Amino acid sequence: MNTYQAEQAVFDHEFGNTQRKSDESRTQWVSILTFLTMIAEITVGVWSGSVALLADGIHMGAHALALGLATLAYRFTRKYANDRRLSWGSGKINGLVAYTSSLFLLFTVVSIVYEACERLLHPTFLHYEEALIVAFVGLVINLLSVFILIKAPVDHSGGKHDHNFKAVLIHVIADSLTSVGALVGILAAWVLGWNWVDPVVGLIASWFILKWVINLIKSSAAVLLDREADPALREKVLKALRTLSPEVIVLDLHVWAVGPDTWVVVAILNSKDPYTSEDYRAVLARIPGVNHPVVELKFNAVEPI
Repeated sequence: MNTYQAEQAVFDHEFGNTQRKSDESRTQWVSILTFLTMIAEITVGVWSGSVALLADGIHMGAHALALGLATLAYRFTRKYANDRRLSWGSGKINGLVAYTSSLFLLFTVVSIVYEACERLLHPTFLHYEEALIVAFVGLVINLLSVFILIKAPVDHSGGKHDHNFKAVLIHVIADSLTSVGALVGILAAWVLGWNWVDPVVGLIASWFILKWVINLIKSSAAVLLDREADPALREKVLKALRTLSPEVIVLDLHVWAVGPDTWVVVAILNSKDPYTSEDYRAVLARIPGVNHPVVELKFNAVEPI
């Protein structure tokens, strides 16, 4: 066995991506539930002539597509977890789909805001009984989906759910909020004649959804762009290195995420102590979440970082 093959046997680039079976399974169930609801609403909408049911069925179809992509992302991530063509594992597949889903959610927020403003400026007549049925069915399905997702145990791979799972959860929570808002607005308009409540509640819900979406965009983009870790983690890495060798000079250091709570460390060091790169790697590997630390030793020091 040559050196490269030996290193392949010691190190893997899986980074826990084959251990997220719970997230994958629950995402798949929610995707199937959403798809079946879409079929039922469109079928009943066409049969009964209900425009509201038909519209909500089409809306459910868009979410079924997004959730289906999330399910496929898990499968591809697991399939290519140990593919050596992917230098730092397949975790970015989930990040890419999460980023795409967040853009879809952003479009949803814009649509809600536009529709709410239209309703405020130009109130329209509501078919109350029909609208209540649609809103109630949507709420029940979304709450069931939320229940399925939040009961998912955290996998052993990293301590947190990945960005793809968070995107799925935001999808169903956002739908739950809009369903609650719809119920409140419809009842207020029907019982009290307050037609303005429905669009106002929609605007409030869109504000909360927007905040979640922006956070998801930032966190998933950070993984895709290999953004450096927060200063606190970098300090933890530096402290670990200097605990082994107080005189070590850190010439260069990079710490970036390849998944949720999963970090890669590359360090170039200058040290006069009799420690090897293996010694430094062993110290770094003790930091929770740090995988596959790479350490290079040089003996002609230049300016430290």
